[in-house]
Formats: sequence, C-alpha cells, structure tokens
Amino acid sequence: MAYRLAVVMFLAQTLTRTPLLPGLLVVAAAFAAVHFTWLSDSALGPLTIVARTLFIIGGAIALRFGRMRAAMTLGLLALAFEVLVVGGRMPASGAPGESARLFVGWALPLWLLAIGVLPMRAGGALRAALRTALVGACAGASLKLFDVFGADLVMWASRPIFEALPNPGGGQLSAVLFGLALLVLGVRLVRLRSAMDAGLLAVAAAAWLGVMSPPGSAATGLYFAAGAAALGLAIVETGYGLAYRDALTGLASRRALNEELASLRGRYALAMVDVDHFKSFNDKHGHDVGDQVLRLVASVLSATKGGAQAFRYGGEEFTLLWRGKTAEQVREVVDATRAAIADARLTLRGPSRPKKKSKKVTKARRPTKQGGTQVSVSASFGLASGDTRRAPSAAVVERADKALYKAKKAGRNRVMMG
Repeated sequence: MAYRLAVVMFLAQTLTRTPLLPGLLVVAAAFAAVHFTWLSDSALGPLTIVARTLFIIGGAIALRFGRMRAAMTLGLLALAFEVLVVGGRMPASGAPGESARLFVGWALPLWLLAIGVLPMRAGGALRAALRTALVGACAGASLKLFDVFGADLVMWASRPIFEALPNPGGGQLSAVLFGLALLVLGVRLVRLRSAMDAGLLAVAAAAWLGVMSPPGSAATGLYFAAGAAALGLAIVETGYGLAYRDALTGLASRRALNEELASLRGRYALAMVDVDHFKSFNDKHGHDVGDQVLRLVASVLSATKGGAQAFRYGGEEFTLLWRGKTAEQVREVVDATRAAIADARLTLRGPSRPKKKSKKVTKARRPTKQGGTQVSVSASFGLASGDTRRAPSAAVVERADKALYKAKKAGRNRVMMG
C-alpha cells in the first residue's frame, strides 16, 4: 500500500507545474476503486472489453495523427494486458501467473523508458514502420528470452535486492525499474511540459499499480485500462494544442480567442496589443531574434494580472481578455504590463559567444560580457469594454483596434481607450 500511495503523491506534486491533470484523475479514480473495494472480480469481463476497445481505438487515432510514441505504448500495454490479465500465464512457457507478473514487471518499465526517451521524430511511413518493427522485435525477443530461461529469470527477478525492505508484488527489481521510469519520465515532463509526456508518466504509474496487483484480477485489468485511457486523453490534449495553441509563443491562438469571444456572457474588457516597429526590428536583427522578441512579449503578457487571458492574434499582434471587467477597471493593470514589456531586455548573441554553454565555465568566465548587445522593444495597447447584451464582440474588437491605432499615432508605447 505504501508503494501505491507514493505513486499517487508523486503524481500530485508534479501536477502543479505540468499538464498532468487528465491522466492523474483517471489513474487516481482507478486507485480509489481498488483501494476502497468498489471493484469486484466479476467486473473483469466488462473491463477486458473496455480495455481492448481503448487499445484499438487509441492506437488507430495515434497512428492516424502520427503519434508513434502513443501507438507503441498502447501496443505494449495491450501485450502486457493479454499476458498478465487475460491469461495470467506466459503463452509459451506455461509458467504460472506469478511468473508472468515478474516478467512484465521488469520488461514493461524498460520498454516504457525506451519509448519515452529515444528520439522518434516524424520521418515518413518507412521509418515509422521500422520503429514499430523494432519495438515489436524487442517485445518478441523478451517473450522468447523468458520462454528459454524462464525458471532462472523468475528466480532472479523474485530475489530481493534489499533484504531490509519489503518485497512488493512483482518483486523489488520491478519496483526499482518502475521507479527509474517514473523518475526519468517525470523529469522529462517537468522540462518539456507536453501532454504526451504527461500521458506516458500516467501510463507508467498505472502499469506499476497493475503489476503490483494479483495477476488475472479485475484490479490489474482496471489499472491497464486506466493507463490506456490516460494516454488517449493525452492524444486528445495534444491535438487540441495543435489546433488552439500558437507553436511559437505557447499562447492560445486566434481560433481559441474567437471561441472565447463567442462564449462570453455579460461585460468584459479587451486589449489589442502590437509590438512597436517590429518589421524594422526584424529587418535589422533577423527573424530568429524577432521570434525571441515575440516569445518575450508573450511571456510578459501571460503574466498580466487581474485574471487576463492572453492570445496571439497574428504576426506581432496579441490580445488580452478579461471576463466580468471593464476597461476602466483594468487600465492600470494594462499600463503595468506595457511598462514591463518596455523594461524587459533581450541579450543578442555576440560573435565570440559560443552557441552551447561550456560545462567548464567558472565564476570568472561567466558569459555576461560575451552576450553582445542588449535590445528592448515596446508595445502599444488599445483597450475597450464590451457587453454581450449591447454589442457583438466584433464591434468591441474594432473599437480596440481603433484605440491601438491612436496609440501608435500618438507616439507608441502607450495605452489608449476606445
């Protein structure tokens, strides 16, 4: 029980800084159903149907959208499910269910680690087929290895690594390998904060809980089904990000803004934002530096107080939206954001500054003076109030645009009301 609680606590701590919520909720619900004995073994039949359906549908969607990590993970989960849940036996060796649990307990986390950390960039149908064949070959080789050396592997995997510690279901080796998988995938998730990495972490947690449960039980089936569902949600979340997130800045896109405006009820405030002299800046410093500036401005806008939602409208234009507020109420907040953009500095890479940081940089050689010229930008803001009971959102956007134009005509780097 301590191992299960440790998994749940780890996921809960990671949630505060990562997009882990959907997968965490699924795994937590499965844990609660097992922990509070809401689940009986009579549910294994329906769970088998649900799990197989999730494997098939999730795998088809993953392949359709080129999500090879998700497709391979679902394939391995399906294989482990058939070995550990449906039969409770290794297919070739006829080893009992405990042997199957030991095998899955050390093989599955290694497979998940390989899928999670190895590069799998898109490269056409041939490379995708080769990657799939490679993972399938590794899985088949693992099964053959167990078939030939089954008895010795069971004895070795079941042997406690630390005599002073308890030996959980699946053995201490399984606990170590799953712990390593959770650590590596968790670090990757915190670094990249992607929905797919969140799904892989949830799968690792669900699979570990499943391995610790008795082979062939409804609890094991539920955990594997929860892992498939968590990964399916990650695929959906990734698709949503592609459709409603701006790839460069990470802000919500114009499509998301249009849907947000359509869902408004009552009053609201809206600000149109434009980076001043951005075309000249781009021509002088290059598009790469221009992209860095857009990301810098986006980061400042996303930190705007008062409950603001930040969107990239297009090009160097952005939008801020406040529900239930008026332009007068957010005027000071907008001016503070304008000042923060003007105060921000971006250091251009100097010609003598290495592109990659040296691991041997000492305190006396910090690249503070090698960073080149510091540049800054400013932004103009057009602010307007709206009320869905009086005027359509398009009219409010137009008023904010006109106010933005006035701010630029008045000298830029200022806020004008519309």
